[in-house]
Amino acid sequence: MPAGGKDGGGHDATSWRQFEETASSRLDESGHPFLLGSAGGQTFEMGISRDTIAGEGGSAELRRGLLEAGLRQQLTRGRAPKISSDELHEDWRLLQEINSAGQREEASGRLEHRNQKAGINAD
Repeated sequence: MPAGGKDGGGHDATSWRQFEETASSRLDESGHPFLLGSAGGQTFEMGISRDTIAGEGGSAELRRGLLEAGLRQQLTRGRAPKISSDELHEDWRLLQEINSAGQREEASGRLEHRNQKAGINAD
């Protein structure tokens, strides 16, 4: 992805780039891999296995960036994919799930912003 600006899918690549540069890999108490990193002034954990990527850690934008990077690498021309058709379909399903979550986050953020402008307190 390019540094800053929009990536080829129209997403803001800056946050993913920031997170990727600071992230370190760890295992949670169940043995699932996750990344610990920061972006936008916040530090958080983000699951990186198929079992955990759709979870709560990280924004939908960051989870989308991670999944897109993996899919891009697997589908690069000139080499045989190292992923089965079933795994590819599962990754595509996860990407769609994360995109839906991102749309909900954006809508919620817009609503919160409008409420703040109108002086409505959500508490």
